[in-house]
Amino acid sequence: MMPMKTMQAVAEHSLFKAATPLVAAALIGSVTWIFVTVMSLDKDIHLMRNQIEDIYEGMKEIEEKTEEIENLITGLRIRFAELLSPGHPYNRIDPYNNNRSEQTGQ
Repeated sequence: MMPMKTMQAVAEHSLFKAATPLVAAALIGSVTWIFVTVMSLDKDIHLMRNQIEDIYEGMKEIEEKTEEIENLITGLRIRFAELLSPGHPYNRIDPYNNNRSEQTGQ
């Protein structure tokens, strides 16, 4: 029975009566702050994931355009090499006239 009287005495003490609402308010406030902080972080993470997905989509578009440009440049290089090659009709010299071939219309 002794612990019961001790607890009753503590419950009736004026400091306990004054501190209980403060402790309860601090506990509720800290739990609320933690909850709001976690919800805010969750929202930020969700926004960041959406932004990352948008960045990946943009990167895919840029990669596709880069491949198109690379293919175009490769085609241009091949065409340029064909035009400069000695066997191209434009570069053939007629051995009899020392002029360009008449096949090109010149």
